[in-house]
This record gives sequence, C-alpha cells and structure tokens, in this order.
Amino acid sequence: MAFSGFDHRLLGALRRAGASRSQTCALQRILRAVSSSTLFSRHVAPVSGAVAELPRLQGVLANFADTGQPRASLLRSLCAGAGEAVGRAVAQWGAEPVLSEAHRVVSGLVTALDDQPAHTPARWKDLALAAAADLDGLGPGLRRLVEERFAAGWDAPDDDPAALDLAADEVACLVSATDRDVHALAADLAGAADAGCLDARSVTRVLLPVPTRYRVAVAVRGAATLARLSALDPLAAVASPEDVGGLGFGGTGGRLRAFARQVTTPGPACLVACQVRAVDAPSAARAARRALSELLDQYAAGHRLVTLALGAEAFVSPVDSGGPVVVRPRERAVDRAEPLVAGWPSALRGGLRMAHVARTTEAAMPATALAWVTLEACGLENRADLASALSLQALRQQVAEAHQQLHQAAAEVLADARMRAADARRRHSGLRRALRQCPPDHPDHPGLVARADRAGQELADARRREQLVDEQVGDGLRVVGRHARCDAFARLRDLNTWVDVLLPGRPEDEADLDAARAALDGLLRHISPLAAHQVREWSARLADPRGCAEWLEGSRRRTALFLDTLYAVRNVAFHSGRFRAAGDVGLGVGASLAVDFALELLGNWYRTGGDPSARPSRIVSALADRQRAVVSRLGRRSRPLHALDVARLTGPDDDVWCRR
Repeated sequence: MAFSGFDHRLLGALRRAGASRSQTCALQRILRAVSSSTLFSRHVAPVSGAVAELPRLQGVLANFADTGQPRASLLRSLCAGAGEAVGRAVAQWGAEPVLSEAHRVVSGLVTALDDQPAHTPARWKDLALAAAADLDGLGPGLRRLVEERFAAGWDAPDDDPAALDLAADEVACLVSATDRDVHALAADLAGAADAGCLDARSVTRVLLPVPTRYRVAVAVRGAATLARLSALDPLAAVASPEDVGGLGFGGTGGRLRAFARQVTTPGPACLVACQVRAVDAPSAARAARRALSELLDQYAAGHRLVTLALGAEAFVSPVDSGGPVVVRPRERAVDRAEPLVAGWPSALRGGLRMAHVARTTEAAMPATALAWVTLEACGLENRADLASALSLQALRQQVAEAHQQLHQAAAEVLADARMRAADARRRHSGLRRALRQCPPDHPDHPGLVARADRAGQELADARRREQLVDEQVGDGLRVVGRHARCDAFARLRDLNTWVDVLLPGRPEDEADLDAARAALDGLLRHISPLAAHQVREWSARLADPRGCAEWLEGSRRRTALFLDTLYAVRNVAFHSGRFRAAGDVGLGVGASLAVDFALELLGNWYRTGGDPSARPSRIVSALADRQRAVVSRLGRRSRPLHALDVARLTGPDDDVWCRR
C-alpha cells in the first residue's frame, strides 16, 4: 500500500524550504487522513474531530425534530461522542468560549435524553430544533478557533512531531468537508514550499482555499438531448458533441470539441454542463457529477426502460480565471487479483455482494447507508462488539503500517536524493554542451565557465549526498530486514519479528535483533517525520501496557461512534429520503474503509485456520471478548509486551499471550 503524504517531490520541497519536522509531520498527517487509500483507523471519518462531529450532530438533530429518526438511544450515543470530541479540544486548548458553549449544548442534550419520560414529543422537537440552531451558530467560531490553534502550533518553536496532532486532525476534518482532492492538495503544498510560502496563513490558504466557481461538462450516454434542462437548473446546458458552443465555456471551444470527440461513443449521447463551487478542479468534477446525477433522476423516472449514464471524464474550467483541464478518474489495478479467502464461507456471501455494490455506488449518502447494510448482511449488527473487535485489529494493523511506512519513507528519501543528483547531472551536462559550442573569445564565455564550474560542484555534492543517503538509509534498512524479514514487496513474513525490533532490548536477545534496533534508531533520524513518529509511538506504546490499554479503549470509543453514525445515516437515508449531509463525502469514504476493515478482520480469521463454517457474528463476539480481556490484562501489567502475539491478535487462537 502507498500512503499519502510520502511523495518525494512534496517532502523534498518542504526540506528545501526549511519546514520543521513538526510542520512536515502535520501536513503528512492531514494528507494521510483525507486520502481514500489510507487505513480506516487513520482516516478522518473515525478521528471524531469536534469540527466534524458537531455539524453532523446538528443535521441529525434537525432530522430527529422532523421525523423522529434516529431513535433517542442512538441520538444519545451521538451526543455523547460529540461531547467527547469537544472534551478533547478543551483538554488541550482550554475552555474557549465556543468550546464551552458547545459543551453546554451537548451535555444538556445528554441530560435530557437520560430523562426521556419527562418530555413530551412536542417538547423533544423543540429541544432538538433549539440545539440544532445553537450548534449551527457555533460553526464559524469553531472553524476560526481551529485555524488559530493550527497557526499558533505551526509558528511555535517546539519541533516535537506530535505538537500539532490535535490541530492537524481538526484541520483534516475541515479539509475533508470541502472534498479537497488529496493529489491536488499535495501538489499545491509542494508549489507553496517551492515558492517559499510556508507561513501559517499561506499554508492555511492552501489547505482551505475559498471555493470558486467552475463550469463542468460531462458526457451523458443514452440520450441525444435532455429536454427542458434549464427548468431544472437555470445554469445547466445541453449540447450535441458536434456543436458545443452553447455549453457556456467561452473561448475554450477548441479544447471542448476535442474532449467531446474523445468521450462520446457510438449511440445516443450528449454533453451536459453545469456550474458548481469547489476548492479545486477534481473536487469540481465530483461536485458536478453529483449535481448532474441528481438531474438525471428526473429523466430516468420519465423513461423507465432507458439507461442514462454519466461518462467518467469531466471537462473542468474555472469561471473567473485559469485554463480548463480534463479530470479523469484515478484507476487502481493489480497484476494478479486474489480473493479475500481461498474458500467461500457461506456466511460471507451476502456481505461480499453488498460490499461490492456499496463500493461501486457513487453517491455519498447511499454508499454510506449501503456500507451499514453490508455489515448487517454479514450479521454484524452488534455495534459495540464490532467496535471492540476492530480496535484490536487496528492495533495489529497500525503496527504493521509502521513497518510499511518505514520502507516507504526510506524509499522517498532515496528517491529525492537520486532526483536531485539527476537534476544536477542534467544542468551540468547542458552547461558543458553550451560551453563546447561557445567560442573562447565570446563575451559570455567567462560567465558560462563559472556557471559550469558551479554546476559541476553541485553535481559532486549531489552525488556525495546520494551515496551518503544510501549508506545511512539503505544500509540501515537492510540491517533491520535481517531480523524483520520481508518478501519482495516489503511485506513482513512474521509481524512479531518487527514487534521485537520495536520493543525494548533484553539481555537474552540475539545479536541480529540488537543490531536491528540500533539500525532503526539511526534510520529514524533520516526519514520523514510522520513515519519516524509512528515508529516511536508504537515502540513506546508496546513498552507501556497501561498506555496501550488506553489507546485500545480510545480506538474502541471512536470506532463505536463512527458505527453509530453509519447506522444513523442508514436510518436518515432510507427512512427519511435525505441524501445530503455535512461532510457526507468523507463519511462515505470512511464507510467504505470500515467495510474493508471488517472484511479484513474476518478474512484474517478464516485464512489463519478459523472454522470456515463459523458465522461472522460469532467471530466478532469472540474477538470483542478477547479485546476486553486484553485491555484488562494490560491494565494489570507493568512490563513491556514481549509476550503479546500481535501477529495472531485477531486470529482463531485464543491464547494471544504465548508467542508461537
């Protein structure tokens, strides 16, 4: 897996611009959180930031006042989760007025929900509407507070990579709510670093740009035109692929016609354009597809035997300034596709079918609702047990991720050194060619000689750095790999060997393990801050049983809140017919990752010798019991976790305190 935030162009630009390790770590953390390819436990959706939970709760309260959904017990869980998010912000940032007011509103709701018989249905509606209005009014102030705290942490002299963790998580929630494209964001951050614009205000503008107007055209297959489109959307337009002049793109007609030729296929088709507000071109393409898909609902209802479909590519042009671009979906492929498990557990068949349907559903809220239906199809309705089991898997997953990120960070450092050497080589070669063609008596000759000499020195320096990096990083990685052995794709053959490297040393440890620990310490000084921070974080956590227990319980609570949110969205979408909500795009991505995470958990069980006839609900229940037993035992321990079998933590073997 390739993790966002490790692009060598971005990290190289940040190094050259003099970004501190805490600043770089914060940006990597944000990019990782908003990426759709990250791990579920690292994604922004289960982070439970206050700026995400409070708007989400506001929407749920408005729906509760209108329809009575979700039920009061689920609403209380959502209120309590939002209260925890506010509490974390208060604990680090103090009792700021906006946080105190949010705490008052949420705690008041929890108190009222704990005394349900005291309120009539009409009173419940009034309470929900009043609380929703209060939370809606807190939004701007909460955003200002997050931006202020991020700026203060960004400018602070402390170079602790964890110093900006909470602010970065809250900013990630804001970034996700705007549907900022992670690839565009990484490119924009690299551009800002190259331009020397790394002050807090400039970085915040890149992370959270003001939405601007975009005009977007997409092909529609299945109809040669869409009648009366302007009655549904006054800013929308339709045209044939041969005559695109009426789509409202001004002077970009030539490029638009080329786009039309590329995306239209034999059969009835037309181009439809609309206007959206978005923070970047890929985000504008997604917003337009969403708007146009909802417009097609009207036409699909009018022609029940016709299939109308949007093309995958979008022609995107800023309305006010800037040139057009064609946005294409990023397709992921593998050379060899493998099933989740070698067999076909009958209890998983319905869940696998629903998971595939949910993943291919483009609309955010329906995809989120279908994600919950997938979990129900697997028999995983018990949200408390599922949250406990997933927290146990998150521990195993994040320890393995620390090793993957170590390799990816090492590859990034090596790639940056090689790129700089290649750039220096090209500059030097170009100047040498120019010098050979320049007569010695030419007035530019002395200056050209000086430039070629400087380029030669820069090339020598770049080569020395490349060799040094290979010695510091490449050799260190090879020493670690002699104990924590990997396959050709840097996947660990035995996760416990990596756990041994993370744990503190013991007198009886073998020489290759001691050498691996020493090499890892050296590596962490040279790789990117996020990877180094994660390795150190898990090294400390595995040495501190009580700290590990606290992390497991925190992970369980955040996962439980997210699962409660999924269930509430399922109710709102299916019972109330509402298909838009605050932050629903990020929630949809998180829902898909949650399903993947649950299937990974079950697949790990079945693959490692579990009974193929075991029902998923029984597996999750057993793992939930194991999680509670592990947390209890960790709370009574004081020594590092050398005995804990992390590799088999979520496997069928109940004895996870005896290494095999």
